[in-house]
Amino acid sequence: MERNTRCSVVSDLLPAYVEGLTKTETTSFVDAHLTECEQCRSAYHAMSGRQHQPTAEADALVGKLRRHRQHSLWLRWGIAIGVVMVLAALLLPWPKSISVVHQGLEWRCGDAGHVLERTVTLEGTYYDSLLMQDRFRGRVQVEGYPQTDNSSAECVFVADQQGYLYYSDGEGRLEAFASVLLEPDGSRILLCICEDGHWDSGNGLMLTAPAVTRQEAVCTANAMADELSSAWLGSADDFE
Repeated sequence: MERNTRCSVVSDLLPAYVEGLTKTETTSFVDAHLTECEQCRSAYHAMSGRQHQPTAEADALVGKLRRHRQHSLWLRWGIAIGVVMVLAALLLPWPKSISVVHQGLEWRCGDAGHVLERTVTLEGTYYDSLLMQDRFRGRVQVEGYPQTDNSSAECVFVADQQGYLYYSDGEGRLEAFASVLLEPDGSRILLCICEDGHWDSGNGLMLTAPAVTRQEAVCTANAMADELSSAWLGSADDFE
């Protein structure tokens, strides 16, 4: 086979040869020709370069797209988790266990002579939420007040940390016991004790804990009213 003829045949075979699609005999024929023909060898190198260069660029592009996709996926997951955590913080009440015993004072507005020491026991859970009403569920026992062993109390807060304490007699009957201000950690409690179903700011019965003197009890009551509630019954200055 003359040289020009072989070159023509190899030229036709080069595309398949470069792609590795030729049979063994054909591949051997082209290999042998390329070793002795500089012109066909140059054509092979040129064609081989055109075939592989786009592949390398494509691989780099695919890798970049994959990294971008992975980054976007992690970003979306991060945003989703962040949204869930924010919603949980806003909507779910976070429970805080309370188990404290305070030495407090029972006192009456406008009557400096009415001062009685009272032991107040708080045992239960305070549910704190930004968007929902706060709630305390547990036992509020005050020394000297009649309560049975199976008694329990629930405080539903209607404004800030101000709410109403309800006493259950264990048989499903509820009666309002007091309006109350309670710190979420149970460190302070203020009760406006209802007598005959009502409370009066002029001579209403109060209980503040902790407190050891009437002056301390009044100061604590005023501070709690100012700090914890914007809808307290009257002004904090009424407590005296």
